[in-house]
Amino acid sequence: MAGVTLVFILGALVGALGTGVYLKHRHPFFKRDMGSRKTFIIKKLTRKLDLTKAQKIRIERIVDQMHNMAEKRFQEHRKEMRNAFEQGFSEMKKELSPAQQKKLDEMIKKIERRRKEKGRRPHPGSYH
Repeated sequence: MAGVTLVFILGALVGALGTGVYLKHRHPFFKRDMGSRKTFIIKKLTRKLDLTKAQKIRIERIVDQMHNMAEKRFQEHRKEMRNAFEQGFSEMKKELSPAQQKKLDEMIKKIERRRKEKGRRPHPGSYH
C-alpha cells in the first residue's frame, strides 16, 4: 500500500511541476514576474472595460493591493502544504524498510536539487 501511495504522490508532484512549467512559459498571468502579470491584467482590463487614464491608474493600485494580499496568502498556504507533505512522507517512512526510506530521501533531495539548479523557489511540498 505504501508503494502505491508513494507512486501517487510522486506522480502528483511531477504532474504539478510539469503543469507549472507549461503555464509559466505559455501564459503571462502565470509568470513569477509580477511586472508581466500586472501588465497582462491591466492591458486586458483596459481593453475589455475601455478604461480611462484615471481609471487605469486607480485600477493599477488595486491590482497591486490584490497581488500583495494574494502573495501573503500564498506564502501561508505554502507553509501548510509543506507541512502536509512532511507529515505524509513521515507516515510513509513508517511503512518502509530502512533501505526504502533512504531511497525516498534521495528522491526528495534530487527533486529539490533540480529546483535549486533552475533557480526556482522551493515547491510548496518541498521536504526539509
